[in-house]
Amino acid sequence: MKFLTGILFALQMASAHPPTQDIKDEVIAFTQFLNLSTAVSEGIAALFRQHPKPIAGNVDLACQVTRLIFGSSYSDPVTDSTTYTTLADINWSQSCRLRPSCIVTPRSALEVSAAIKVISFLDIPFSVRSGGHSANPGRANTDTGILISLNELSEVSLSADKTVASIGPGNRLGGISYFTNGYGFAYDNVMNFQVVLSTGDIVNANADENPDLFWGLKGGSGNFGIVTRFDLATFPELSSFRYEVLRYSAAQNEKLLEAQEEYQRVGELDAKSGIMQLINADTSLIALVYTGGRPDEQPAAFKPFYEVPGISPLVPPIAGGLAGLTQAFAPLFSGPTKRHTIGVVATRIDVDLYKALYVRYEPIRAEVAQRANGSLSLVMQIIYKSAIEYSSRTHGNAMGFSDEPQQFTHTLPHHLPTLTNSLLKGSSTSLTGQTQTTTHTSLIQKSD
Repeated sequence: MKFLTGILFALQMASAHPPTQDIKDEVIAFTQFLNLSTAVSEGIAALFRQHPKPIAGNVDLACQVTRLIFGSSYSDPVTDSTTYTTLADINWSQSCRLRPSCIVTPRSALEVSAAIKVISFLDIPFSVRSGGHSANPGRANTDTGILISLNELSEVSLSADKTVASIGPGNRLGGISYFTNGYGFAYDNVMNFQVVLSTGDIVNANADENPDLFWGLKGGSGNFGIVTRFDLATFPELSSFRYEVLRYSAAQNEKLLEAQEEYQRVGELDAKSGIMQLINADTSLIALVYTGGRPDEQPAAFKPFYEVPGISPLVPPIAGGLAGLTQAFAPLFSGPTKRHTIGVVATRIDVDLYKALYVRYEPIRAEVAQRANGSLSLVMQIIYKSAIEYSSRTHGNAMGFSDEPQQFTHTLPHHLPTLTNSLLKGSSTSLTGQTQTTTHTSLIQKSD
């Protein structure tokens, strides 16, 4: 579980407002700090009088104060159980679904700032969630404090010259896409972050203003503040894409791994190409996207996959815009809410390693299926060399990728709620641990 702590600010407030102050002085300091209206200030004063000291760490008081400040943007299990349950259950994986004491859904950076000030002043545990697409148990949630849900920060706007798109964190965003080969990772295209710090201050972080924070946010996720707006560089207008999803029987899985390596060595040199691969025990999928392609022309970059005998395609070749691509692919990678976990190991390109990993994958997959009717998918996520080079050219490769073709081997166990977290995590850990051992052995053998 990840919390933003605001330690420095909490210390400042503790020294400025020691526990021996009376309620009146404490309320004045608090309401002035938040710049609240007289009516809200009087309501908070009444709450402070009703709650015995110490007020620090009093979650019930913090939720009641938050309710006064945020009104309809506040929910808890008692006052609005329907909204509360809907918001509490947004997380992609059920392993991340907890029961916060209350939830606030800010509609602006100023409201995020106000929430942080309440939390800092009262020293309350909290967590922040935007899309909620994580599989780490308890991630972006809390059982003991306030959840700040950013799903209402859904701004999408374009600058007058159309070179910058301003995007709120309430939208669904991603880091590796079909355009990574040509345009790098998502963080490479961030021109500016609007950030709420632990003090409640709202700042911009970019190459000129707060550059250290700009760098830290690119490589350190949400550990430095709450991002309330991303200003992203836009791509040139891309009017058409050729996209399709090929489907194969499990009998072709080893051939698909060979095709994957060939694409990584040759096909990825075409920056217009992008793929997503999913190896399963019954049917495996390869999603292929080519910028500017025609449906009646098979891009040469994808030749290794076309040469593997498949069954009827899940999505036939289509030429269309980005909206059509998104609509066509969305149902393929969604389904009933389940428990998920993700294990990841970074490796170099090595088809022998891929095959050895697949051999070890099968018995672990079978165990998950037998013990809990679950499933285990294997994903070879390409980290394009061209994307790393793009990252180095723009703002300096904040993730520290080595300058060579590589991949992230993902293991994705998932099941309905009957699958325990221990079995779920154990299956992923077992396979990723074996991947590390196999990688080491493979490198030794190749160096002999």
